[in-house]
Amino acid sequence: MTSLGVGNYLQESVIIQAAVRIGNNSSIHIGTMVGHETTSGDSVFIAHARSISGSVQIGDGVTVETNATILPRLKIGKWATIGAGSVVIVGLSLS
Repeated sequence: MTSLGVGNYLQESVIIQAAVRIGNNSSIHIGTMVGHETTSGDSVFIAHARSISGSVQIGDGVTVETNATILPRLKIGKWATIGAGSVVIVGLSLS
């Protein structure tokens, strides 16, 4: 029930739950959890040890740094950067 685009790089211990869609040319590093029904655009970089809750929309070119947490049902706009250790509680729409 998941969909992965072409050219993606996934390291070990990445958890991808049901109905997740990952775009093309993205990188997801060790110890990341991607919650159910999350969608990710192209060229997304997700550093290690992050938690992305369910039903999150991540735009093209987004960078999520180490130990960041994104709460459920948020939209992260194109080319946003989520800093290390952040907890995102409000959607970021830059597009």
